[in-house]
Amino acid sequence: MSIKTMLERVSFHNPAVQRTQVVVDKDFAEVQAIKDVLPHVQIQLCVFHVLKAIRKEILKTVPRESQREAYSVVHTLVYSQTSTKFDESWSKMDKYPQFKQYMETHWLPLKAWWVYYERNSFVNLGNNTNNRVELQFGKLKQVVTRKRRLNECIRLLLAVIQSADIQDRYQHYTSRYKVAYRHIYYTQYAINCIEV
Repeated sequence: MSIKTMLERVSFHNPAVQRTQVVVDKDFAEVQAIKDVLPHVQIQLCVFHVLKAIRKEILKTVPRESQREAYSVVHTLVYSQTSTKFDESWSKMDKYPQFKQYMETHWLPLKAWWVYYERNSFVNLGNNTNNRVELQFGKLKQVVTRKRRLNECIRLLLAVIQSADIQDRYQHYTSRYKVAYRHIYYTQYAINCIEV
């Protein structure tokens, strides 16, 4: 409930949030809050966390001698650039019936959230993980602790935001994305227009 409340307040005070596309962990509380407040948003799961979660299941359900091969199949599924490539890789799952059942139950219904070719039709500026956000959040967690008073937390947060490291990263980010982002969908649309 607190995630939803926070999103509602952010959305109310910053209408530009309505243009957001999201990368999240497979945390269903977060996903449901996002769907409730921003129903138009395309959910995109963090590839790092997808592979990590699936790997845990491979270790439980696939015989040890086949685990590396099964993980390779999953990796190929995640990074499939076409539905044909995905289907070719998916057919290899028959070797691992228990694991395949897990994938069919937990991951196949969410395919658009974690498979490359499905995600590629939405602008994400190449972000496939939430590691960049988690890096910054880790810095904030070092500063904001339960034992600190609110005024001290605010002072330290401002110090972090104004630090040379954060400012350098922000400058690097803005200069990197000043170049127009060519999204495959729009590029293909432009090509189709020229051909007509």
